[in-house]
Amino acid sequence: MLEETGTVVEIKGNSLWVETQSRSSCSHCSTSSCSTSVLAKLFSIKRNRVELDNTLGAEVGQQVVIGISDDLMVKASLLSYLVPLLVMLAVVALADGMGMTDGMQILMAMTGLWLGFVIVRLLTNTLYAQQRFKPQLLRVGVASVVDLRELSLAPTRGSDVGASDSSRSDAPQNRI
Repeated sequence: MLEETGTVVEIKGNSLWVETQSRSSCSHCSTSSCSTSVLAKLFSIKRNRVELDNTLGAEVGQQVVIGISDDLMVKASLLSYLVPLLVMLAVVALADGMGMTDGMQILMAMTGLWLGFVIVRLLTNTLYAQQRFKPQLLRVGVASVVDLRELSLAPTRGSDVGASDSSRSDAPQNRI
């Protein structure tokens, strides 16, 4: 489940509007001299608003956690990338089969790519109307951040991932 924290900005009936902020991965990095962070600073933080069913009784101003299932994200990514590419290739193959010149095939490829994006837009608008494709309100309030100093870094019994049986303390030891 992919989760994002947001703030409830409006409530209408049984639904609420949650505002989240898109951040680059550089916003968490202490290095400010790399070229990626310089580019990230040029673009402002984008605010996104999404409408959700208020299943947990959240109120305006509260922090909430919303989420989208992993498989839905994979399907959306495949739809967004593959459909335009496949439509473009099909249009180019059709143009080549019709004997068009290279310049016309390039123009047809761009047209096919645009058509693929239009198809994706229509599909996403249709699918978003279905409840299973909408983000879900997971919890009200933000989960507390774990203090890493409180965690024990000592391995627990049976947690030696990748260790062979002979290196574990409970396995019989061969002595020479």
